[in-house]
Amino acid sequence: GEYDLLYCPRGKTGDVTIPTSIVQVSPKAFYGVAISNVYFAEFDKNDTEHYGKPLLSIGSIADTTGINNADTYSVFGLCPNLKTVKFPSHVDVVYAYAFGSIASYNSSGVSIIFNQDSVNGVAFKMNAIRGIHATKLILPPVREIGSYSFAYLSALEEFELPESSPLIEI
Repeated sequence: GEYDLLYCPRGKTGDVTIPTSIVQVSPKAFYGVAISNVYFAEFDKNDTEHYGKPLLSIGSIADTTGINNADTYSVFGLCPNLKTVKFPSHVDVVYAYAFGSIASYNSSGVSIIFNQDSVNGVAFKMNAIRGIHATKLILPPVREIGSYSFAYLSALEEFELPESSPLIEI
């Protein structure tokens, strides 16, 4: 079946692996949890019946006029030990503020890694990965970039975008 990930247990530490049965990661799913690494399972490419289906959404449609949006809609906010988030090829959309509130709580920096063999390309909505303390950002082919999606990433040391990305000329 298909499921939404509503909340990671607040006492969880260490690594978390999300199964392919998760199709939606809700706002605040990992908010404030002391996890270190989040890995999303990948479909077997040889399984043509299930590969890339269903597509995965991170966060939810946000009210972009509110004052506390980063805290309200953040999926990974206030995770003090977060080091890596690794996404599979079947991500469809990363909604606004999905990574909000990481900046001041993680001084060591976060690596955000998307599988570059994206099924359909990923849509990054307004403020999707904005103002966080990310040191590494590896993107998939991108089909949509909202305003300020990658703004204020002052700690960024490594950035990759595949040449196959239809929106950006390299």
